[in-house]
Amino acid sequence: MFCVAARGRGGEKMADYLLKSTKGALVRTPEECDRHIKAYLESNPGIRDYFRRVRMVLMRDRRLVNSWGRIWSVGDDRYQDDLYRKAYGWMPPSEAAGLINSGWKALHRMAKDKGWKVKVHAQVHDELLMSTIPEEIYEICCLLYSELTITREYRLFPMDTPISLSVPVEFKVGRTWKGEKEWKGLPPKDELVETTTRIVKETT
Repeated sequence: MFCVAARGRGGEKMADYLLKSTKGALVRTPEECDRHIKAYLESNPGIRDYFRRVRMVLMRDRRLVNSWGRIWSVGDDRYQDDLYRKAYGWMPPSEAAGLINSGWKALHRMAKDKGWKVKVHAQVHDELLMSTIPEEIYEICCLLYSELTITREYRLFPMDTPISLSVPVEFKVGRTWKGEKEWKGLPPKDELVETTTRIVKETT
């Protein structure tokens, strides 16, 4: 619900998303979804205020800028609903990507200095998929935890007073991206190494 409403999408998009994501198990009409979206927005007035402020900044500056200095420019696009929907959804993912990139760079530098065998396979939105060996995994997790939970100053719009935030970080290990064991924070060293060693032995 949040993803649909926060991007300014309507009931038709939500109905289609529900149908596809549940493989046909959850069917709702666009009209039903419109009512749910309306109720959600009414109970979370800050979202509509966010929409209003995004439009205001776009009309004034013809661009959005995140805390990393990354720019999303209107360019020659016309001001219409599709443009605004793209703008609504740009800022949060761009902030997450900037943070992940910062952690990845720190990992790359440390891996080079220490000769770690870690390899990053993919970066998707707010996730890093990598492989390593049990002997290195705890140090890698400690480094990423330190880099990714650092307190930074964010502001959605230039006129805002910056606010300091620290983003929570979760870890998963397993044979696949889905993972077999998950921690809502930095894992205990013994538990992490033991779990990773077991998975490696079962795989080989």
